[in-house]
Amino acid sequence: MFTYFPSMYEGEALYSVFARYHVRSGNLSTSSTAESLFGPKGVHKNISIELPTSLLSVYQKAAYFEEKPIKEWIYNHTSYPYYIVFTNKGIQQRAYQMMIKGTKSSVSVKSTTGSGSSYVKPPNYLRFCPKCLKEDMKTYGESYWRIVHQLSSVLICPKHEIPLHSSKIAYKGVPRVKYVTASMDVCNSNPVMFGLNDKLYENLLVLAKQSAEILKSRVFYDRNDLQERYKILLEQKGYVTTEGVYRQQLLKKDIINFYGQQGLSLLQSPLSNQSDTWLKVILTKKNYTSHPVRHLLLLQFLGKEIHDIERELEPEVAFGSGPFPCLNRAATHYGSNIISNVELEYCNRRNCKIGIFRCECGFVYTRVSKGNDKRNLYKYNNVREYGDIWRKKVLEERANFKTLGEIASELGVHRVTISAHLKSYNLEEIKKQNQKDLLQERMKAFICLMKQHPNDSMTQLRRRNAALYDWLKVHQKEWLYTHRPARQEAKRIKKKNVLWDERDKEILEMLRKEVELLISQEKPIRITRTRLGKILGYHYCIKNHLDKLPYSKLYLENVVETVEEFQVRRINWAASQIYKEGKVMSAYQIRVKAGFLNPKRMSERIWQEIYKQVDSSPLD
Repeated sequence: MFTYFPSMYEGEALYSVFARYHVRSGNLSTSSTAESLFGPKGVHKNISIELPTSLLSVYQKAAYFEEKPIKEWIYNHTSYPYYIVFTNKGIQQRAYQMMIKGTKSSVSVKSTTGSGSSYVKPPNYLRFCPKCLKEDMKTYGESYWRIVHQLSSVLICPKHEIPLHSSKIAYKGVPRVKYVTASMDVCNSNPVMFGLNDKLYENLLVLAKQSAEILKSRVFYDRNDLQERYKILLEQKGYVTTEGVYRQQLLKKDIINFYGQQGLSLLQSPLSNQSDTWLKVILTKKNYTSHPVRHLLLLQFLGKEIHDIERELEPEVAFGSGPFPCLNRAATHYGSNIISNVELEYCNRRNCKIGIFRCECGFVYTRVSKGNDKRNLYKYNNVREYGDIWRKKVLEERANFKTLGEIASELGVHRVTISAHLKSYNLEEIKKQNQKDLLQERMKAFICLMKQHPNDSMTQLRRRNAALYDWLKVHQKEWLYTHRPARQEAKRIKKKNVLWDERDKEILEMLRKEVELLISQEKPIRITRTRLGKILGYHYCIKNHLDKLPYSKLYLENVVETVEEFQVRRINWAASQIYKEGKVMSAYQIRVKAGFLNPKRMSERIWQEIYKQVDSSPLD
């Protein structure tokens, strides 16, 4: 518990509060102050000016003097709202917990927010506003370091609208060396910039005020959702093609003209000739956090403030806002605005957007985007579907002996279109009749099949004519199942008692003959239980009832070969073949002849057997 803790000024950085505490505490060294603030390990802490950590221990000791909750410390006296405004919920929560509880790793809070690894660096020296300093001295008798003045996007005081000045205190050196208050002794340096034109000065002032607004209003936008909003804004400005591709070069050129190379350099965000610029990253790269100053640069270029992107932004409607009229002249609702939505697709040939308008009557027409011209609402470029109402109207008018030209004029189409549709209707009728005739033919064929085989089940009938059965199942499934043959009771087959002793003797004799046959083969064949069972036709019996065949089981145990035993037999066979052919006996010749192509996979026993054959071979 502290015996004293200073009250916090509006917008004061926590580092400044700790510096004023150090001056009034009477501590002779900053190490003692760090230890009293953060505990025994506090001496080794790097107290960040923007995003300090392990604040809970300090807050608990200062609770008697400070009624604000720790959340207010973080939101009102650190840069936390500034660095998390364009991230996501996960980053926001991790950074918040690190600032409260600290972290055992070497990762800083700034790195967690994604801004630590960017090319936008903090100022070289702590900054102040001369007018703020003068007012503080007059009002409080002392001044303090304001958090807003230390932001990378703030070069002008948002309150007094004058350039900030750099103090004598190095930004990176302060936390590791000492706690320094914003006294007159250290705040007497030069402005951070000078010689700016009016346009650039105005742009920098807007950026400073927007940065201050972020700290004040605590707005938050998800970085991935933000990309969609940027695309809508840029599309409205003409920086997105009709197929949804950014006009990167044009956008980059206009941003450079807007801020100038000097302005972008001051804000550490130059746009080089390289393709992978911060602008491209901020617009297209998913799950990537860019420094807030770059978001603010883009927003200001688009003429938007930080709160503007909170509002719901709708994409530019290429064909105006609905509802849209139905252009089916055969329908009674022709011209009525009853189509609520329009579907969009991109046409590569025309390099334009095409709107697809679907009415409930079945009439579907398309229109090429030509802006929101209301005169185009009752015109279409193409009809994709005419619908049943339109077709019925054509048939009715034709039945009333109207000419093709008269029907075409009435429905607003060419006579060739009417002619083509009438032909297609005739073809459809023929096709339907053919389908009906084919259906009757197939059903009769199945009934004949049932009469020819009255005792067959449905499964047996299917086996006799699978094509007929499958066709009917697809086209007349209900009819097929209503005409299925009556279910017959399955005949019970009385199981025969197996005389296992006789079966054992029979199989044993067959096994002996088959083993002799396999051994006599010119090229070795491995003797296995499965091979013998399948050859003899007793695979199931040997596999599942071998315990009931004791003699056969004993014989199999003696003759069945393991993989290694079979390999040895192959080596012996290979050696004898080489000897018969009159070739020189070598380990290589035996290995290749026996089929061992990969020597690394051969066991030690196999190698020994090969060398044994080589050693025992007669000399020439």
